[in-house]
Amino acid sequence: MNILTVYPTKNQILRDATGAFMIEAAKFRALRKTKGDSVSEFTFEPKKLKAPDGLFSVIAQGRFDCVAIFSHGIPTGLTQLHINRGRAQEFAKILTSAAPGGISLILYCCLTDAPMKTGMNFAGALAHELHAIGKPFSLFVHRTKGHCCENPNVTIYSGATKTQYPQAAGTLKARYIARMKDTKDNLRFDLPFGVVGI
Repeated sequence: MNILTVYPTKNQILRDATGAFMIEAAKFRALRKTKGDSVSEFTFEPKKLKAPDGLFSVIAQGRFDCVAIFSHGIPTGLTQLHINRGRAQEFAKILTSAAPGGISLILYCCLTDAPMKTGMNFAGALAHELHAIGKPFSLFVHRTKGHCCENPNVTIYSGATKTQYPQAAGTLKARYIARMKDTKDNLRFDLPFGVVGI
């Protein structure tokens, strides 16, 4: 699998990059390499990045099967990368244009699937556009605020299917949440690829 990881290298809010995004991206990268994947990087400085064009160009030329983004998010988009609902169709086309076998997009970003009072949230808009293109896709997103990859409130869109976690209740739910928050456990990195085993 050919994977692109995307993350900031400069802090914007407290130690968001050096204390979370960069660390988790490095762990994700190392794990995927042990599975035989080829992993590339696109890094950026939030204060200097004014548009997503550079990222879009890298994705379009890279023939990636998977793009994993580690950054801030809000219900309407990816704030640090300047990708919002208005660019969902463009983003979907770029993601799928060079991935003939389909695309997996992993957003380790807060709130991109959070409910909105009016209109579709960013994750919903992007899933709609990806589904309309007709190629296989999966979209991994978060519904709430959380600490990067450790956020257990996950939604996975795949075609017309939408699956939310945690699914179980009681002891299984507690175990799932504990594993997602355990930095020595790889569940948070395996879940986007369908490896659960809770």
